[in-house]
Amino acid sequence: MSSESSLVNRRTDLPRCTSQWTEDDLETLQIAVVQSRAYTPRELLSCIVNETIERRAARIKDHLMKYMPPGLALIDFDDFYSVQHDKCRSILYNAQSLPMSYRFRVEPLQEFVEDAWRQSFQVHGELFCKQLIYISWLQETGHAITDHMFLQLFQHFTAMFGLHSIKASCQPPHTSTVCDMEVSSSPDLTFYDLPSCDKDNTKLFAVCRVQRNTGRSDCNDIQPSSKKLQAERQREITHLDAEIISQQGGDLLAHYTSRSSKQQGILGLIVQGTNVTFSEFSCTAIDYEALTQGTPSFPEGTGPKMKFSKPYNILRAGDRIHLIEPLLKLGFLQAILGREGQAVRLTEDHSADDPREAERITKSGGMVIANSLGVQQVDGRLSMTRSIGDIELKSKGVIARPSLKTVTLKHGHDGFLILSSDGLNFVLNDNEVVDIVGICQNPQDAATFITDQALQFGTEDNTTVVVIPLGAWGKYRNTTRPIPYSFGRNLVGGRFG
Repeated sequence: MSSESSLVNRRTDLPRCTSQWTEDDLETLQIAVVQSRAYTPRELLSCIVNETIERRAARIKDHLMKYMPPGLALIDFDDFYSVQHDKCRSILYNAQSLPMSYRFRVEPLQEFVEDAWRQSFQVHGELFCKQLIYISWLQETGHAITDHMFLQLFQHFTAMFGLHSIKASCQPPHTSTVCDMEVSSSPDLTFYDLPSCDKDNTKLFAVCRVQRNTGRSDCNDIQPSSKKLQAERQREITHLDAEIISQQGGDLLAHYTSRSSKQQGILGLIVQGTNVTFSEFSCTAIDYEALTQGTPSFPEGTGPKMKFSKPYNILRAGDRIHLIEPLLKLGFLQAILGREGQAVRLTEDHSADDPREAERITKSGGMVIANSLGVQQVDGRLSMTRSIGDIELKSKGVIARPSLKTVTLKHGHDGFLILSSDGLNFVLNDNEVVDIVGICQNPQDAATFITDQALQFGTEDNTTVVVIPLGAWGKYRNTTRPIPYSFGRNLVGGRFG
């Protein structure tokens, strides 16, 4: 039987629900599962996190490590089954020690406004500890412990760092086309880019599966004579079994189209008891199209890949050190208008970098070609994929239909609105622009400053900026954060005789 006819037969066998997927389904779709190496969370998050978020998360992590709240510092157990209920209870309820309100209180960062995050840390830190006290009591008294209890524990833990999730029970299953079939996925938790999350434009950056068991430590199900034995001996990812890997792969593939347009891949989280594993599904728009049409044929070393980190125990202090920064990054990513001093993107860039836009171009007979600076362009000529003009490229998929969105202004929190051309967005990111506006006295000065900064950084396109003040103008003024500086961008913008 040819490989093509085999694939046709497998199409009808592909489970319609990703919770029923097996490793055979991933092999049929030629999704490579990398188990010979454990990636760091930083490596896996690089597909969605920018430099501004990196710097912000690093600063807060350093502050947390220096002034670790006593409640969190006292939570240090090898695993859930070593948690002693009385010891855990004393963390919050000890009249001879600090009051409860101080157990998860974070010291203010000097000259750095993070009040909303600090409040979230304290509230959810206490809830995290209360949930741990509750399920440790259940465990000691012989009561049943469910997956949902660990799910709630993990939700409170991530919310401490500003990362909020939505449970599967609160939303309908997500459907996607794989091999010309409708496949549904209902991960236990989903993480949305909240400012962009509405009924017409939901953006998702991570999905999560939760189970109460802590995963396997070996692979006894592999027969010594099988071809997989040698690969098993080289495995570094030994805590995930084929079932959880296959379910995670199905979830990530099914949700691939709903990810943020800025992501190169989509992120996953696997929670096994109190252990957290990061995963990433990387896939190009062309490869994804082959998967949806049921025609995957990827040369060796190419095609979709799944990567994993090692497990990190949220109850062990040594492991939490490695979780704080990535969770902060995801929390900041989720909260990215200049609202309360932070950038919130209201529009969507229609560029050839967006896999969905690139898909329309290629299906219309156009090509997506990178220029000398690595910028993807339609037929190597136009960076935008939607425009009123450019008549000669209309047959190549360039359309004039805009994306529309309705946002309710909150004048007590919204400081300003910025309208700009792509000459600005190519050299400055959203938070850098917000920081610049934050040091200016009036909107005119802010618009001038922004365009001057773009010219200094070597923009090669026209740059138009309009700054519209709103009710909270000046409320979140930046008096401490430096003006964006980059030696590389200054070098590009420099002129040498």
